[in-house]
Amino acid sequence: MKSSIRLLHLAIVGIYIPSTIAFSATTPSLQSLLTTHQSGIASLKEIASTLSADEAVAPQDDVFYLRYVLDDGYGDDDERAAALTSSIQWRMNDGNSIVTSARNAVKSATADGKWNNEPI
Repeated sequence: MKSSIRLLHLAIVGIYIPSTIAFSATTPSLQSLLTTHQSGIASLKEIASTLSADEAVAPQDDVFYLRYVLDDGYGDDDERAAALTSSIQWRMNDGNSIVTSARNAVKSATADGKWNNEPI
């Protein structure tokens, strides 16, 4: 809100701010993020696949792994791998019924090629 008021004030007093400076933030597309971080995603998928072959536990979806790659709260790749391993272990044990039910629900809902809420 304060920045909007400042911009309005600057506009009223006649100071020109090029839009490329004031509003330069762009959001990368999902596809560009997946492409940029392809090797990190592949590395994490490899770790997950050694822990479980079950797709409900170790998804094949690259977006699942992208969140680990993009989270800069991890100090290094070892911390990132440890967090993924912990998640996969939860998915194999305490969370197994949840992730298995979710996978089955999505398969049922998309069985005819489009989304159908009835099976869920």
